[in-house]
Amino acid sequence: MSKRIYVDLSDEKSGVTGTCQLLDMYFPEKTYGADGYTSNIAGIVDCGSFQGEDDDELLNSSFNFDVTKPEFGILTHGHLDHYGRYPFAIKNGFQAPIFTTYVTKTFLREVFLADCLKIEKRHAKKKGIEPAYTELETQKMCDYMVGCAYHKEIKYNDNISIYFFDNGHVPGAVVTLIQLTYPGYEDLNIVISGDYNDHNTFFKVNPLPQWVYNLPNLTIIIESTYGNTKISDLSPACFIKNVVRALKDNKIVIVPAFSFVRTQEVDYALKEAQDVGILDTKYSIYNDGKTSIGCTKLFLEGVFKMYPHTKDFLPQNLTFVEDKELRKFLKHDNTPKIIVASSGMGSYGPSQTYIDKFAVNPNALIHATGHLSSNSKLGILRESNDIAATFCDTDEFSAHAKLEALKGFIKPFNYENVKSIIVTHGEPTVEDDFSKDLEETFGIKTYVLSANVTFRITSDGIVQTFERRDCV
Repeated sequence: MSKRIYVDLSDEKSGVTGTCQLLDMYFPEKTYGADGYTSNIAGIVDCGSFQGEDDDELLNSSFNFDVTKPEFGILTHGHLDHYGRYPFAIKNGFQAPIFTTYVTKTFLREVFLADCLKIEKRHAKKKGIEPAYTELETQKMCDYMVGCAYHKEIKYNDNISIYFFDNGHVPGAVVTLIQLTYPGYEDLNIVISGDYNDHNTFFKVNPLPQWVYNLPNLTIIIESTYGNTKISDLSPACFIKNVVRALKDNKIVIVPAFSFVRTQEVDYALKEAQDVGILDTKYSIYNDGKTSIGCTKLFLEGVFKMYPHTKDFLPQNLTFVEDKELRKFLKHDNTPKIIVASSGMGSYGPSQTYIDKFAVNPNALIHATGHLSSNSKLGILRESNDIAATFCDTDEFSAHAKLEALKGFIKPFNYENVKSIIVTHGEPTVEDDFSKDLEETFGIKTYVLSANVTFRITSDGIVQTFERRDCV
């Protein structure tokens, strides 16, 4: 084993949120690292917050590896469950470059990190404890982030190169390629899908370059959020129909939506409905939520390359709610209107206050627009009989690829060169089903990433698994 390159891969915890994959990379002889010449270099892919778990607080205040060891981090996109613990890691000694795209860095620097810190302070105050990190750590994270271009080599040292490729999940999201080389030894290539989608409402998503599909000695790590969901399993699009019907019935429409992309997608859907005459422009539309408004303004500033037809995505008669007085007015005004408020599960942000106000109002529609964990405010409300308002939800805005697109991600690769596939980022039953499906479809040995197991990857794929250990 010492005569080849190998990587020990492990994850912080199995599941959908809290993504943090540890890569401990070993070379046949010495390679140059942060502290001089060494035989191994550790890196992490994402360092996210856990959400919707019973033990969130414990998970978000600890690590099961030494955070001072990784010499670099990768941030695949700007969602809290992928970046939210980087400041906490910095508080505990992480001092390394965090490679990400220019777009992701901009969204974090301008909007997300301030919001992340605000949530942490509010949580700490509620619990009567000190915040897990401060503004100092969020500023350090801004300093550590290295903005990178798509399709350009990020050369960490003579033996480790990183590439970012298009991903439709959100603006700035990436598919990541990590290449490990050493003179006289077989290369090792790892492709990481990240949270993946093959298309996006606002921008073009190109496939991977052909040279990536033909790489030898390849292991693919692929997400599985909707790994057992076919497009035909989804309910028909219903959002605009439900909203229009509610307004015609003189109802107030509350739309909880995630700040990043979901709010903008909802706005664009409303605009399209106005443009074709389905939605009357007489109805006022409001966007409430500092983070979502901040994201919308970055969209309008053109921080990423948008389709020309989506640059003007805001509906007519839209007002940003940027003061408490207007929010107070809206909660007491019974005029039919649409209020799009963050956050998407209703547990945080202004959406929770609107939900509390209007859930008891039979003259209201609360329309969810995304995944709802069972213990979120909207997840609980969906199962409750104690609600006077009409409740609807839809999955038509999902940012994650379904089964067909996930398999389509793998299909163009040269199967003889793909030595193994590793499934991650899904509920246990979904991961298992998806893993079996991939192995049957492509004839490639497929594994499910587990928090308790370390997977040893070589040019031959997974050659060994053993009980997880820390990076050394």
